[in-house]
Amino acid sequence: MTKQRFSLNILQQGLIIVLLPVVLQIGIIVVLYGLQNQLEQETEKAYHSSQVVKLADETAKEVYYGLRDTRDWMSSLAGLGGGLRALAQLLQKTDERLDKLRLLVQNNPGQLQILDETREMLRSLPVQMLAVRKAAAQGDLERANQLGRALVDDCKPKSKKAIDALFLLVQKERQIEQESPAVQARFREETKQTLFIAVLIDLLLAVLLAVTFARRVAARLKTLMDNSVRLARGQPLTKPLSGSDEIAVLDRSFREMAEALEHSQSAERALVENAQEVICSLSADWQFINVNRACAAVWGYEASELIGSRVVRIIYPDDVARALAYFEQLKDGAEMKPLEIRITCKDGAVRTFLWSLRWETREKSLFCVVHDITERKEIERMKQEFVEMVSHDLRSPLCSIQAFTQMLETGYYGQLTDTGKETLQFVNSSSDRLIQLVGDLIDIDKLESGMMELDLQRTKLSSVFREAKHSVESLASSQQKNIVCEDNGIQLLMDGDRMIQVIVNLLGNAIKFSPAGSEIRVVAQEIDDSVEILVIDQGRGIPAEMLESVFARFKQVSTADAKKRKGSGLGLAICKAIVEQHGGKIGVKSEVERGSTFWIHVPKGPE
Repeated sequence: MTKQRFSLNILQQGLIIVLLPVVLQIGIIVVLYGLQNQLEQETEKAYHSSQVVKLADETAKEVYYGLRDTRDWMSSLAGLGGGLRALAQLLQKTDERLDKLRLLVQNNPGQLQILDETREMLRSLPVQMLAVRKAAAQGDLERANQLGRALVDDCKPKSKKAIDALFLLVQKERQIEQESPAVQARFREETKQTLFIAVLIDLLLAVLLAVTFARRVAARLKTLMDNSVRLARGQPLTKPLSGSDEIAVLDRSFREMAEALEHSQSAERALVENAQEVICSLSADWQFINVNRACAAVWGYEASELIGSRVVRIIYPDDVARALAYFEQLKDGAEMKPLEIRITCKDGAVRTFLWSLRWETREKSLFCVVHDITERKEIERMKQEFVEMVSHDLRSPLCSIQAFTQMLETGYYGQLTDTGKETLQFVNSSSDRLIQLVGDLIDIDKLESGMMELDLQRTKLSSVFREAKHSVESLASSQQKNIVCEDNGIQLLMDGDRMIQVIVNLLGNAIKFSPAGSEIRVVAQEIDDSVEILVIDQGRGIPAEMLESVFARFKQVSTADAKKRKGSGLGLAICKAIVEQHGGKIGVKSEVERGSTFWIHVPKGPE
C-alpha cells in the first residue's frame, strides 16, 4: 500500500507551522536562560571575589600594622601591659575577620585551607601572652620581659607567614576578579550570537514552513481550478489528488459532482438528440449554434447544413418580419410566449410550427423548442368548418322542422289524430334537444377559442337569479321541486346573460337529479373581494372519483344518464368556460345520497 503524502488535514498542517517555530523559540529561551544564568553566576563570582579580596586585604594590613604596634609597645618593660592588650585585641579582630572570610570561601577547600593555616599560625600567640602575664603577675619582671621579647620575636615570622597566606588568597581571588569581565563579556557575546542565530533560524524555519505549506496548498488549489476550467471546456480532468486533507476531500467531491454532471449531460444530450421536436439555439444575430438530429426528420435539413446559417433561411418569407421582431422583443425582456412560425422545409413543403422560446442574457443565445402543429392546425380548421356546418347546415333545417311542427300542432294543416299528436310531441322534443346541442357546440367552441366577448356590467344578482329561476320554474314545478334564491343584495361586474346561462345549467342539473318534493337553494355571499354563489341540491350526489371530471366535455356521471336524462354533457363544460372568462373558478362538493353543492367564486370587480 502506498503511503499518502497528505495524511494530515490543513488544520493540522497549520498547527505544525505554528508549533514548530514556537518549540524552537522555547528551546532558544532555555539556551538564553542558561547563558544568562551563567552570566549572573560569573557576575556574582566576581562580586564575591572582590569581597574576599577586600576583607583579606584589610585583615592582612591589620595583622601587619597590629603586630608592628605590639612590638613597639613591648620594646620596653613599661609598655608590656599595653602591648599585651593591643595584641589581644588584634588577635580577637583577626579571628573575627577570619570567620567572615571562612563564610565567603566556604565552597572553596583550597582557600579554607589557607585560612585554617593562618589561624593555626596565630593560635600559639595567646599561649605566649598568658605566660608573659603570669610572670609579670608573680613579680618576675625579668622573666616576663624575656618572655615578652620572645613573643615579639615569634610574632614577626608568624605574622609574615599569615600575611603571605592572606596575600596568596588575595592574589587568587584578584585573578578571578580580573578574569571575570572577560568571562562575562564572552557570555554576553555568546548570548548575542545565540539570540541572533536563533532568530535567524526561527525566521528561516517559519518562512520555509509557510512557503512549503503555501506552495503545496496553492499547487493543490491550482489543480482544482484547472479541473474547473477543464470541466467547463469538456476536457478530461487531471489525476486525483492524494491524501486525506480538506483539499483532497474537496477534489473527490468535485470529481463526484463532475461525474454526476457528465451523466446528467449525457442523459440530457441523449434526450435532446432523440427528441421528436426540433431543439436548437440561436446566436444574437439569429444564426444556428446547435440543433438536434430531429431537424433532418422534421425539416429535411441535416444539422451540419443549418449550423452557422441564419434562421431566416428556412422561415416562410411572409413570417420573417414577424419572427425577427418577436426575437428582438425577447432580447429586450418581453414576456415569453409560444409563437407560431411557418417553416419552408427542404422538400419545399410549408409547415406550421409552435416555437417555445427563451432568451438567455448570460449566454446571449435564444433557446428554442419547435413543435410541429401542422396537423393540429388542420384539425382546428376542420373543426371550425364542422362548427360552421353545424351552425348553418343543421340549425336552419332544424328550425324549419320545428316551425313546421308548430304549424301542425296549431291545426294549420288539419286536425291530427291522438297518435299523430303524440308523434308530433316526440318530434318537437327531439328538435329542441338537437337545437340545444347545436347551440352548446357553438358556445363551447367560441369560449375555447376566445371569440366570445363578454358584456361586463355591474348587475344585481337578484335579477340574474330571478331570470334563471323563471327559465326552469315550469320544469321544477312539473317535478314538484322548489327553488329558493338568496341574493343578499349583492351586485357583481359580469355579463348578466352568460351568468344566467350558468345558473340555468346548474339549476337544470339539480332538478334532474333531485328527488320530488326536495328544495334547491341558490345562495350568494361576499367573501373578501369576491362573491361566492352556491347551488345546493338534495340529490343523489357525485362519487368522489368523478368530482374532477364532471366539468369535462361530454362527461356524464354514468352512461345511463345520457340515455335517461337526455343531456349533451356540455352544460358544465360551458359553465366552467364562462366562469373562467369572468376570472373566477367553479367546483363542486358532494356526498353520495346526500346531495351536491356547486360553488362559483367570481371577483366583485371595481365599483
